[in-house]
Amino acid sequence: MRVLVHADDLGLSPAVNDAIARACREGWVQSVSVLALAPAAEAGAKALPAGTDLGVHLDLTAFPSLTRADALDEVRSLAREGGAALLAALDRLPNRAPGVLESEWEAQVETARAWASPSHLDSHQHVHWRPSLWAPLQRVLRRTGIAAVRGVAPWRPGASLPRRAAQRARAAHFQTAFRAFVTTDGPVNPATFRWLLERPGVGPGVVELMVHPGNDAHAGFLEEAQWLAAAWPDQARRTPPVRWVDLVSERGERAPELGGRHP
Repeated sequence: MRVLVHADDLGLSPAVNDAIARACREGWVQSVSVLALAPAAEAGAKALPAGTDLGVHLDLTAFPSLTRADALDEVRSLAREGGAALLAALDRLPNRAPGVLESEWEAQVETARAWASPSHLDSHQHVHWRPSLWAPLQRVLRRTGIAAVRGVAPWRPGASLPRRAAQRARAAHFQTAFRAFVTTDGPVNPATFRWLLERPGVGPGVVELMVHPGNDAHAGFLEEAQWLAAAWPDQARRTPPVRWVDLVSERGERAPELGGRHP
């Protein structure tokens, strides 16, 4: 199993920035994405070690938009409640306000480009996993020249059989729609990763392990970072081995033009 460890939410706070930069220096995080709208984003991007893969954590739900479009403000207001209302607003957005989503996400990418050359895109709260947003996302990838995007989680071990089937179907659909951009077989959280470690040969061949160093939004975020920081040297020597990789080494034929690393 090849594993890319990716840290989300750079820029969320000075504490998050410090924890992510430390994880990159220690070697157990190989990829990072920055919330370009967050208050500490610039400082976080500039604090990363040289050579860190930096992506853009596209946002529609946490911070005021750069383009100040009314439709985006509505989505952000619904994010406080979450649930069906938020999902419906996201699904309506491309038809209700054509071009607004692309303009906002492109503005976020260009903001990040003032600090580094972004190598990939993902999104806060995984909003880009909504099929209704895939066409705008494809346009953003092509217009910005970014050649990699986080794929959709293919499964969760604890989910019911019907839900796992639905997850795999959506992941396969995403892989087909973004076959030139997806560089791993799917993201996993630390709980799923631990499950995979005990079952060699099960699951995808290349996984993106998502972590949140320094984010104290809930205890699980802190626990996952502590566990990985402690376990990383031992896991790297496991038999069968876990191969820790970086985004550039995994680009392969699916993203031949992938470029951009933190200077």
